[in-house]
Order: sequence, then structure tokens, then C-alpha cells
Amino acid sequence: MDDKTLQKLEAAGVDVEGAIERFLGNMEMFHLFLKNFAEDMNYASLVEAVDAGDVQKAFTAAHALKGVCGNLSLIALYDVAFVITEDLREGNLDAARTKMPELEEEYKKVIALIGEL
Repeated sequence: MDDKTLQKLEAAGVDVEGAIERFLGNMEMFHLFLKNFAEDMNYASLVEAVDAGDVQKAFTAAHALKGVCGNLSLIALYDVAFVITEDLREGNLDAARTKMPELEEEYKKVIALIGEL
């Protein structure tokens, strides 16, 4: 990845330095895992479970999404997923629902950016 791409990632809320560290300096591997994020189904599963009112499935999906975002250093998306995960851990589906638009916005930013890579 070139410097311009890295700057775009940082502007989108990605901790590039942390990600590179996590991937032991292997930029190609980070790039591959980042591109694969677009195929991860945890976001879709979370939306589906929240819409269905299934707190346990929503929690499981939110927790998994949070983990993937953390591993990829998608900090802005991670932060929202973290709060939603905690809401769902407490069984508070209504609180999680209120944060879903913010999650969707951050998710779309990341997916759009990945599409440009």
C-alpha cells in the first residue's frame, strides 16, 4: 500500500500503525485481511438479529464484529461495535438499536474505502 492509501485509511478511522504492528510489519497480509473484511458476515448478522429482536444472536454478532474490527485496527467502527456489544451484553436491545445508524455509517465508510483498495 502506498502512502496515499495509508492516509485514506487513517482518515477513515483506521489505526494504520497499530495494524501494521499487529500484522508484524506484513503490509500484504494486512491488505489481504482488510479486503476480506468486506466478506465478513458479522455486520449483516447483527443487523438481522437486531431487526428480529434476538438479543443473544445480536450480541454474538456484535461481539464477533468488534473482535474483527479490533484485529484490523478499524478503530472508529470498533468503538461503535464495542458500545453496542456492551448494550447487548446487558440485554438492552433498545439502546443498541439507537446506535445502529452510527454503526451503519462507519461500516459503509470502511466498505467504501476497502472497495478503493
